[in-house]
Amino acid sequence: MKETRLSQIDLPDVFAHWVQGAGPFTCFVRKTNFVSLKHYRDFALRPVATNTSRLYKYLLPHLERLEPNHLILLDIPAVEGMRLGYLLQEHLRLKPILTFVSPLHTHGLVGGDRYVNAIIAYGLLLNPVKPQGFVLILDNQRYLSTVNPNLLHRRFNNQYELTSDDLPSLEMLKALAYGRVTLYHWGEPKEDVGAYLQYLKDNLIQVEEWDIQIKGNEYGNKTKKIDEPEGTKRPD
Repeated sequence: MKETRLSQIDLPDVFAHWVQGAGPFTCFVRKTNFVSLKHYRDFALRPVATNTSRLYKYLLPHLERLEPNHLILLDIPAVEGMRLGYLLQEHLRLKPILTFVSPLHTHGLVGGDRYVNAIIAYGLLLNPVKPQGFVLILDNQRYLSTVNPNLLHRRFNNQYELTSDDLPSLEMLKALAYGRVTLYHWGEPKEDVGAYLQYLKDNLIQVEEWDIQIKGNEYGNKTKKIDEPEGTKRPD
C-alpha cells in the first residue's frame, strides 16, 4: 500500500471535516493546529483504530440519550479524545468540538507525531452529520503542572490554558437553553476548566464531574458533585 505523508494532506479539508456540523460552537474549533502543520516535519501517516474503544463503551450509557439542555465536556488526552470524537459522531451523531488552540511544532511540548496523525486521520474519516448534541473535547495535556527548565531549553513551549474565549460563556449557554454541564476528566482536572465550572455554578448552572481515569481494568467512578443551584433536580 502506498504511504501517505503529511506534506500530501489538504489541511483546510481536514479542518472542514472537524468543523462541519459544529453549529453554534464553530467559533471554538480553531484553525491554529491545522495552519501550523504547514511547517511541521514531514512524516508518513499511519492508519488509526476505528473500533469502539473502552472509553466509548464506558461513556455510551451516559451519552446515548443526551438531553438537549445538557452539554458535555471531556478533559482527556488529545489522541483518545479524537478517537472518541470520531466514534461519537459516527455512532451517536454527537458532534465533537475540538478546543485545541496551540500551534503544533515538531519539537513542541504539546502535540507530537501521534497527535498530528490522529487529528488528520480521524478528521478525514468523519462523515457529514446533522448533530443530535455537542461534546467539547479538551486536551488534558495542554500544559504541565511543572516543567524542567532544561526541557524548556530544548523544546518549543506551546503549552496553553483555556480562557474565557475558548469555552462557552454563560450568556451563550443560556441563549442555547443549556442548564446542565458535565465534565468527564481523565485524572485531576486542570485548574482552568475547574475555574470555568465554578463560574457556571456561581451563575446557577447545574454542574457535575466524573473521573474516568482508567484504574486496572475499569474506569473510575463519579468523584465529585459540585453543589447544584437550589431547586434543581439531582440526576440519577
